[in-house]
Amino acid sequence: MRPVAIVGACVIVMVTLFHVATASPPPTLAEIAERARAMYPGDLLEAEIDHDDGRTVYELELRRADGTKVELEFDAGTGELLETRTEHDEAYRLFKGGQIVALEQIVADAEKRFSARFLDVELEDEDDRYRYEVELIDENGRKLEAVFDATTGELIEVEED
Repeated sequence: MRPVAIVGACVIVMVTLFHVATASPPPTLAEIAERARAMYPGDLLEAEIDHDDGRTVYELELRRADGTKVELEFDAGTGELLETRTEHDEAYRLFKGGQIVALEQIVADAEKRFSARFLDVELEDEDDRYRYEVELIDENGRKLEAVFDATTGELIEVEED
């Protein structure tokens, strides 16, 4: 029975070593920056490693040829693109082009709907869908995040912080 146990243990060790040897190493910041520039041609303005929602992420900011800024967040372990955010210049261009609802309209709707004051708002591009994320605080000090579809103005979801 001993030879079988030894052979079995050797097989397990060999499979484990093979898996470790063939597993892809995490992407480097340089590789992520190259991917980001391929997606959004332009100049890399800022790059940092951060921790977000329990995972390590690369956060990059680029300025595109048209002058707009794009912020990208990638999972540092897998290289998966997690989030894309556009700057106010991009928001203005999208608004003027009739592609998104005015920021003021979204903020006014959120404040009225939740009887709260607006603290912060961001325009985000997730899965090729523009969204406004509005952070609010109500009269009881409760913080809310309301997410609106930026093209229609419809409320998508609300989370309490």
